[in-house]
Amino acid sequence: MKLNLIPTLVLGSILIIGFSCGGGEANPEIEKLIQKRDSLKALHADIGKALSEVENQIAKLDTSIERRYVYVTLSDIEKSAFEHSFQVHGNVEADASMSLYPEMPGNIKKVYVNEGQSVTSGQVLAELDLSVLYNQRKEKK
Repeated sequence: MKLNLIPTLVLGSILIIGFSCGGGEANPEIEKLIQKRDSLKALHADIGKALSEVENQIAKLDTSIERRYVYVTLSDIEKSAFEHSFQVHGNVEADASMSLYPEMPGNIKKVYVNEGQSVTSGQVLAELDLSVLYNQRKEKK
């Protein structure tokens, strides 16, 4: 059903466009203007070419024009790996940071995580040196 509908729509569209665009007599004034426009465009193109040729001849003959040459070096093309690197100086700041405070004072004996490492809640991060605390406890007894 759809296959028969598409050619019918296309043919109908072509007929509608053909009838709406055609059928009128050509206006002689419009035809004259179109011809004049086309001849002026051709003349404009010819003048542009002639002007370009004259400017090139002047450039060749005029010794007062300073000529700037760009020197280039040519080399054979070789296949190689592309290596690119760059150095950046600055400060890096984290989006979020956390300050940690132990429940009791003391020196840190061992650290179990590295800087920048992700951690989870409840994970042991460091171990305190408890020898001072044990000595204080002994003294109180």
